[in-house]
Amino acid sequence: VSTPPEADTCHWHPERRAGVSCQRCDRRICAVCMHQADVGFHCPSCVGPVVVGRRRLVRASTSGRQGFAHRDPVAIRVLIALNAAAFLYALSSGGSLAGSLGDVGIDFGLIGFGCRAVIGRTCVGPLGVDEGEWWRLVTSAFLHAGLLHIGFNMFL
Repeated sequence: VSTPPEADTCHWHPERRAGVSCQRCDRRICAVCMHQADVGFHCPSCVGPVVVGRRRLVRASTSGRQGFAHRDPVAIRVLIALNAAAFLYALSSGGSLAGSLGDVGIDFGLIGFGCRAVIGRTCVGPLGVDEGEWWRLVTSAFLHAGLLHIGFNMFL
């Protein structure tokens, strides 16, 4: 049984011989049209419209910024300002640059280190999220224990 001549040619380049079929659409493809997939090869139409030669094009940013620059630094600057304000508040309430949060850690940390009341030697009403202090889930994210801690978190 002979195969028709178009069966051995590339779908996009009829003048080229095709030895492989696309794993998605079964079209015959030549070596130029083959795009490596997890299993087998895909044709240019299955890979997508942004293909030149054998590699995908990566669209460059038009903002002119390079490296790890973010596209919308306003939100990042607001978060850094909130973290800095919370850190300064922690310092003003007895915290230290070395790592102590002071009273802010007790009032706004994820786990409250204290009791609502002490009767005898028993802690009555411990502090924490489990006791309904849901704001600790948000406020604890802005607390930093020491200058090194906030420095690395705001840098990265």
